[in-house]
Amino acid sequence: MIPSKKNESATDGLIHPIDYRYLVPELVGFLSNQATLAYRLKVEAAHARAFARFGLCSKEVAEEITKKATTEFVSSKEVDEKERELKHDIRAMVEVLGAQLSEEAKPFRHLGMTSFDVVNTAQTLAIKDCTKKAVIPALVALEKTLIKIARREKETVQIGRTHGQHAEPITFGFYISNFVDRFGRGMLNINNASEALTGKVAGAVGTKAPFALFEADADALEKAVLDELGLKPAPVSTQIVPGEELANYFSQVTICFATLADLANDMRNLQRTEIAEVFEGFSDKQVGSSTMPQKRNPISWENIISQFKAVKPHIISVYDDIISEHQRDLTNSASAKYYIPEFINAFVYSVKRATSVLEKLEIDRESMKRNFDSNKGFVLAEPLYILLAKNGHPDAHEFVRRIVVFARENNLSFTEALAENSESRQFIDSLPEKHRAIFSSPQKYVGVSVEKTEEIALFWESRLAGLNKELF
Repeated sequence: MIPSKKNESATDGLIHPIDYRYLVPELVGFLSNQATLAYRLKVEAAHARAFARFGLCSKEVAEEITKKATTEFVSSKEVDEKERELKHDIRAMVEVLGAQLSEEAKPFRHLGMTSFDVVNTAQTLAIKDCTKKAVIPALVALEKTLIKIARREKETVQIGRTHGQHAEPITFGFYISNFVDRFGRGMLNINNASEALTGKVAGAVGTKAPFALFEADADALEKAVLDELGLKPAPVSTQIVPGEELANYFSQVTICFATLADLANDMRNLQRTEIAEVFEGFSDKQVGSSTMPQKRNPISWENIISQFKAVKPHIISVYDDIISEHQRDLTNSASAKYYIPEFINAFVYSVKRATSVLEKLEIDRESMKRNFDSNKGFVLAEPLYILLAKNGHPDAHEFVRRIVVFARENNLSFTEALAENSESRQFIDSLPEKHRAIFSSPQKYVGVSVEKTEEIALFWESRLAGLNKELF
C-alpha cells in the first residue's frame, strides 16, 4: 500500500540505504552530487587563474570565472536540466557557467581542457579532502579509544584461543594492542595512498596539444592549474589519470576495513552466551528480538561485518576500471559513481560505529576468569614441555602429550595429572622460583603481554601526535 501524502515519511521515496539509514552526514560535503559539482567548478576556476598567471587571459577574466564558478551561480538543478538536453554532464556545466559570464570571460572557460581533466582532478581533490577531514579523523578516534582500552586492560588475563580452542594465556589489553598496531598501520597506508593521488590537465588524449597552441609551456601550465588546487600532476596521462593510484587507495581502505571486520567478528564471538566476556552497551529501551525479550545481540559488530560484505566486492570494479581502451572508454562512467561514495561511507560509518561501541564496551572479568579456569590447567603443557626440552629431556613434547592424554582419559585437570606423575613433579620442584610459580599460578604465563601492550600504546600515541601536526 502506497502511503498518502499526509502519512509519508521523508525517506519513503529513497532507494539507497546510505540515504535513509547509514549516511555519515559530514561526507555529504565531499561525495554528494552537489559537492561533486562544486569540486568540478573549482577545477574550472583554477584553470582560469593559471591562464592569467601565464598571460593567456586577463586577471579580471580569471577573477570573474573564479567568482562565478561556484554552486551559488551554477546550480545542480540547472546543470541537470542542461544535461538532459546535451546528454553530457561536463559540457552542461560549462554551458551553465558560460551563461553567467561576460562576453570577455566566456571564451576562456574550460579552454583546452577535456571532460576528464575536470572529472579526474575534481575526484582526486574530493577524495583527498574527504580522507584528511573525515576518514583519518575517524580512524584517529578509533585508535585513541583502542589505546585507552589496551592500557586499562593490559593486566586483565584472558585465555587465548586458536582454532576456536583454548591455547595459552594472554591479556585482554594485549589482544587489543594488536588492533591498535594494525589500525595504526592501516590508517597511515590510507593516508599515504591518498597523498599519492594525482590530477591531470592534459587534454583529450594526454598530449597537452591544445596548450601548445597558446605557445605556452604545456607541462608548466598543467602544473600551475594543479598547484592552485594543491595537487600534483600524473607524470603522464591519456584522457584519464592512470587508474593504479586510485586502485591502491581503495585497496588500502579494503584492507583496513577487513581489519575492522576481523575485530568485529572477534567481539561478536566473545559476546556468545557460552563465552560472555565482552558486551555491547545496551540502552534502557533497546530491544534485542521482536519475540525474545531476553535477547541482547551484538548488532553493531554484526552490522560492521555486513557493511564490509556489502562493499568488499567493489574492489573488483576498482581493478577493472584500470582497464580503459586506448586513450579512454566509458566503461568506468557508472561503476565509479557507485563505489567511491559507497566504499567511503560504509567504511567511515563502520569505524565510527565501532568507536562508539568500544567507548561503552562492557567487559566481564569474572567470565574471563571462569573461562580461564575452565581450561583446567592445560595451558601449563607448553611451559612444561619447553622447560623440559631446555633442560635436556630427549622427548619432552611426547612426554607432556602423554600426561595430557592421561588427564583427559581420567577426567583430571592437568595440574592433578602432574601431581600423579612423579617425574614431572620432581622436575617442577627443581625449577627456579620464577618458573615454578607458573605451575601454581598459570595466569602468570603471559610472557611480555603487559610490556608489549604499553610499548604499542606509547608508539602509536607518538605517531598520532605527529599525524595530527602533519594533517591538522
